[in-house]
Amino acid sequence: MSQPTAGTSPASAARLARRSLPAQSRFRVAEGCLDCAGDLEGTLGRLPGVSAVEVLGATGIVRLAHDGNLDPATVAEQARRLGLRLLPADTPATGAASSSGRGWGWWRTPRLLALAAAGVLLLAGLAADKLAHRATLGTALYLATVAVGGIFPVRTAIDVLRRRRLTIGTLLVVATAGALALGVVEEAGMLVVVFSLGGVLEDYVSDRARGAIRALMALAPPTAHRQQPDGRLETVPVGQLQPGEVVLVRPGERLPTDGIVVAGASAVDQSPVTGESLPVEVTPGTSVFGGTVNGTGALTLKVTKPYQDTTLARIIRQVEQAQAHRGRAQRFADRFGATYTPVMVALAILVSTIPPLLFGDWHTWVYRGLVVLVVSCSCALVIFGAGRGGRGGLPRRPRRDPHQGRCAPGGARPGAGRRAGQDWHPHPRPAPTHRHRRA
Repeated sequence: MSQPTAGTSPASAARLARRSLPAQSRFRVAEGCLDCAGDLEGTLGRLPGVSAVEVLGATGIVRLAHDGNLDPATVAEQARRLGLRLLPADTPATGAASSSGRGWGWWRTPRLLALAAAGVLLLAGLAADKLAHRATLGTALYLATVAVGGIFPVRTAIDVLRRRRLTIGTLLVVATAGALALGVVEEAGMLVVVFSLGGVLEDYVSDRARGAIRALMALAPPTAHRQQPDGRLETVPVGQLQPGEVVLVRPGERLPTDGIVVAGASAVDQSPVTGESLPVEVTPGTSVFGGTVNGTGALTLKVTKPYQDTTLARIIRQVEQAQAHRGRAQRFADRFGATYTPVMVALAILVSTIPPLLFGDWHTWVYRGLVVLVVSCSCALVIFGAGRGGRGGLPRRPRRDPHQGRCAPGGARPGAGRRAGQDWHPHPRPAPTHRHRRA
């Protein structure tokens, strides 16, 4: 790392260092199924000037590192071709997304619809084969199960192979293809349904994690009443407000951004942001926060920060970082999976090829090789459970020093009586009293 030259202040050197780093942009998924979109990372990575792409599935955030000349409209157009609607992450939700707080619910994703159809076909096949004893009809229904339920696993496996990686989904696809080649279509249909169910459950956990972000974003109103110098009011998006401008907040409305009261008096409910249990009386000169609720009086505010620097926007970013944080179990699962999956594939190939070359009976040994793949998938699901749960937003308690925490987990209300914008530090547990000891 280069050292600052003589006559260069540390602040100037820091600015030069930041200028040399690639620019970063953050987008959120407003509509669409992130897990069903295909190779989003590869598609955005091929845009001119983009050097790195990170997709945070748990929070529905896409991060791009670029040379500073990236057009957000180009990113949105590329995502639209994959069935996604991306918006800059530092802008409040608008339209239907802000009112409903959701884009694609996990229960309406194409992945779940395909699983439901595959499950119905599998049950129909079992009924036709086992109860009605119509083997031909049962076989046709099993094949339909694989065709419908295998759409998204096959697509995911192809995208992963393009990146020269192997995952549990790859093992599933190989095992299913081998089962079809051996003529055991019933087992192939069951494989597709069972492992697709695991993917849908993971979507459910991820959707709950994204719900915390959506709830926070819904606190900020999409528009604000900006007051012109001649006194006229103009309705503008909150993201267009600049420091120094004046906005009017009517009784009962949410404050659009951070600012200072310049006229009017009211009681503001700050509990969504600060956790204060009682409304706070505000008068001219009082600082207020965006996302809080105005009381019975009209307020005129002077904007002090752009939306991306407001207290609510910082809280949203902190929650995103907390949910996207890779825990110890998840890091171990990722490292283990990079070695485990190729080893299991190699072991299955050895079981399927070496014994038949020595003893014959290819059908039996290929079937046993597929059993190795299926068992390895089940073991991998258990081993990756902690990692997937962490990535999907399941609550976990790290074993590091608790005083290193920076934001309140699970939302924007870490505790009453604390001013918004201050860092959250958990306090040590108090010593038990005599009453506690008796209990």
